[in-house]
Amino acid sequence: MQTTCVSRTSSTNSRAITPALRCAADVADLRVSGICQLTDTDATLALLQRTYPIRLRSITPYWTLVEAIDSARI
Repeated sequence: MQTTCVSRTSSTNSRAITPALRCAADVADLRVSGICQLTDTDATLALLQRTYPIRLRSITPYWTLVEAIDSARI
């Protein structure tokens, strides 16, 4: 199984800023499975947050960090 960190992109114009999604070390190896709409990454990330012991932390509107709620649970 290949693990990939998803990043959201915007194609509204050529100068659009690409939002970044970073995974903290304590969740980098967490394997997830499911069927999700990749066209709605906000909904997909919310679903993952409800299903797995992770939290999403918005550093800026263009930078989100995925981290463990409690690293002992992972």
